[in-house]
Amino acid sequence: MQRDWATILASGEFFQKTLDCLRSHIAILDSDGTIIAVNATWNAFATANGLAAEFCGPGANYLRSCDNATGDCSSEAQVVANGIRSVLAGTQEYFYLEYPCHSPTEKRWFSIRVTRFEIQGEEHVVVAHDNITQRKLAELEICEANRRLGELVVTDGLTGIGNRRFFDRVLDQEWRRHGRFRIPLTVALVDVDCFKQFNDHEGHPAGDRCLREVAEKIDQIVGEEGDVARYGGEEFAVILPMTDANQAKSLLDDILVGIRQLEIPHATSRVGRGVVTVSIGSAVVVPHGQLSTADLLTRADHALYEAKSNGRDRCVISDIPLPGDTQAATARSRALVP
Repeated sequence: MQRDWATILASGEFFQKTLDCLRSHIAILDSDGTIIAVNATWNAFATANGLAAEFCGPGANYLRSCDNATGDCSSEAQVVANGIRSVLAGTQEYFYLEYPCHSPTEKRWFSIRVTRFEIQGEEHVVVAHDNITQRKLAELEICEANRRLGELVVTDGLTGIGNRRFFDRVLDQEWRRHGRFRIPLTVALVDVDCFKQFNDHEGHPAGDRCLREVAEKIDQIVGEEGDVARYGGEEFAVILPMTDANQAKSLLDDILVGIRQLEIPHATSRVGRGVVTVSIGSAVVVPHGQLSTADLLTRADHALYEAKSNGRDRCVISDIPLPGDTQAATARSRALVP
C-alpha cells in the first residue's frame, strides 16, 4: 500500500511521536519563552520530581519559571534563562551548561543545550536536558584517583611525610619567592645518629619504626612553621620560610630535645645517651643571583658534617652572607648545643 508520507509528516502525531522517541528531556519554546511542545521524557521527569505543568508544561512560560526559581538550583536557572534569551536574540548561536541538581536522595548532574530555528518568520528554540550523572560520577572518581596518585608521588611511603620530590619542588618555589622579596630562607638536614648500628642491633623493622617516630616528631615540632620531607635513608630535610639563623635556632633546638624525649633505646649509639638522637646541619640565606639551591644544600650538608664531627646530637648553622656584606665576608658557622 502506498503511504501518504506528506500527510504523515505534516501530522502532529508524527511530530509528537518523534519527540517522544528522544531520550533527552525536550521542550520547544516560542520567541517569548512559552513552551509549545514537550516530549514524554520531559513529562516523566517533571512528574517524578513533583513539577507542576503550570511551570514546565505546554503553555507555561519557561523563561518566567527560570527567573522565579528558588532553592539550590536558582542561580543556574537564571544562567539558563539568560542563555535562552541570548540564543533567541541571535547574539549567540548555541548555549550549553552543565550543572548540579541534587535531589534529597541522590547526587545528580544535568546538561542543557539550547539551539534556535526559524519557522514562518518567528524564532523558536529547542531546549534539551540530559542526565549526565554517570559521567560526572566517573569524572569525580578519576579526579579523586588522580589526587591520591598525586599524593603518592610526593609522599614518602614509610613515614607519610613529603619525599625528596616534594622537598625539591617546595624548595624551588620558596627560593624564587624569597629571592623576589629579599627575605631569609633556612634549610636544615636532620640525620639520625648511628642509624646503621641501630639497624644492625635492633633489626630493620625496629629501624622502620624509629624512622616513622622521628619523622612524626619533627613534623609535629615544625608544624605550620615550615615543611618536612624525608631526604633519603635516615636523613630528613626541613624548609623554614622567612626564618633567619636566630629564629631557626630555637626550633632546631626543639627538634634535638624532642627526639631525645622519644626515648627510643639505642644501646650502640656513640653519643652515649642510650637513646636515639639526631644531628642537624642548617644553612640560612637570602637568595640572590650568585647562589643556587644546590649551594644552599651544600652549605647545610657541610654544617651537618661539622655537627657529626663535633660529637653528634647537636646543630650547626651556616649563615651565608649577601654579596658585598663586609661584616660577614665568609659564612659564619656556629655550633648550637642545647
